[in-house]
Amino acid sequence: MLVDLLIGTFRSLRAHALRFTLTSLGIVWGIAMLTYLSAMNDGFDRHFHAQIAKVGEKIVFVFPGVILKDRVGGRGARRLELELEDVDRISQIHAVERAAPNIWLLTRIFRAGRRTKLVWTFGRSEESAKIRNFEVAEGRFISRRDVDESAKVVFLGASVKERLFGNAPALGRRLQIESLPFRVIGVAKPKGYQIISMGPPDDEQASIPVTTAQRWFSRSDKIGDVIFAPVTREMSWGATDHVRAMLGRHHGFRPDEDAALGIFNVQEAMQIVELLGLGIRIFLTSASLITLLVGAVGVMNIMLVVVTERIKEIGLRKAIGASS
Repeated sequence: MLVDLLIGTFRSLRAHALRFTLTSLGIVWGIAMLTYLSAMNDGFDRHFHAQIAKVGEKIVFVFPGVILKDRVGGRGARRLELELEDVDRISQIHAVERAAPNIWLLTRIFRAGRRTKLVWTFGRSEESAKIRNFEVAEGRFISRRDVDESAKVVFLGASVKERLFGNAPALGRRLQIESLPFRVIGVAKPKGYQIISMGPPDDEQASIPVTTAQRWFSRSDKIGDVIFAPVTREMSWGATDHVRAMLGRHHGFRPDEDAALGIFNVQEAMQIVELLGLGIRIFLTSASLITLLVGAVGVMNIMLVVVTERIKEIGLRKAIGASS
């Protein structure tokens, strides 16, 4: 009986070869499209998360704004100025894993041997490497001792190292920043293209201790902004509220004053893209399933046609003794 069934099936496929081929192509195409589009969407998600990790996996930027006086408006506004003590206060919040200061010194003149370049320079602390995801290719990053001693040391981005030293080793070399002597203590691994970057690309930056930046360049005890990493991404919103409340107590503004602090939470960007990716996934999956459904309907129609065409044959066979 099994042999007869296989023979009958083969004869039916040969008799309806064109129908079978076209319908099979529809099913195969639907499966291929579903697999490809799902893989493409997964690749997009992984690519975006990898790009986010370059600037910082859980990073939150806190920018100082202006504090407005009641019933006075912009005429009585004063600029909020952050200090290193604010970084220590933020780091003590239970929802914050670590915090670091950030001073943007714009471009500074770097001289190494016969080469003179303009380099984006930042004042940072030892926690900046973990928050900003700086990976060390040679040497080390800025240490706590460097910050305490206002050491004249510099950590170079990958592109900065190439511009100043070419293929020659940079670790331990001497260079000048605006005529001040500095020693290279480390070089970062290249990050390459960044989909999100707060300022110049990280490969184009040089980092010096924050206290060194204050003493020799900004000549102020103020800092530009603060970056921090919450314990988890989900806790970033609660941590942000705590940061607003804490800074508000020390600088005299209400936590709901949006003008006092500007905050960029990388989790917000991730949620937007994840929502967009979910919409794309639903659309592509629906389109693939419709293609599969069309192929299934084609198979069903072929089965009905085959059975209908063989009604007389089946009746004749049963009339002469064939089993059901």
